[in-house]
Amino acid sequence: MGCRTTDFLLSQSLRSQNSPPFIGLAPLKSKFQEGAIEKTRAFLGGSPSRLPKLFQSFPYVAAWCVTQALSDAYGEADHGIYRHIEEVLGISLETQQSRRMLFEGFCHVCDKLGLPSRGFDRMVDVYLLHAGVPVAQLPTIIEALLRQEAAFGPPPVESTVLLNR
Repeated sequence: MGCRTTDFLLSQSLRSQNSPPFIGLAPLKSKFQEGAIEKTRAFLGGSPSRLPKLFQSFPYVAAWCVTQALSDAYGEADHGIYRHIEEVLGISLETQQSRRMLFEGFCHVCDKLGLPSRGFDRMVDVYLLHAGVPVAQLPTIIEALLRQEAAFGPPPVESTVLLNR
């Protein structure tokens, strides 16, 4: 499946009423996931200078690839950010210029979707915010939620105000 079709599917998914709150959790069938990553790598051809063109041509695929990289791999062995994105995109993000191009393209997509993208201390904070909970962090989150339930009981179903205690 081509990038244009996948970009359209992601656009529809991210704009739907039942959309997940994180770009990285946008549902995409596995056959489309693999194709999106392969076609994105081919489009970039190993050159970070093509990032602006990628975000211009296929904004939702580009943003999804960035967040998916972190959603899948962040926190497995360490808390590196760029190496996971580099692996998925097939480019080097060692220079500040390439990181800035990635950041600007990603923020533009967030702005189009009405998602927060400004006012963060570090560029990587925006990527992490929109990746959702990384798979490697799920066991820790589950343990914390279970401890909270053991200490305070189940969450109240009648009022969300009580959840903020």
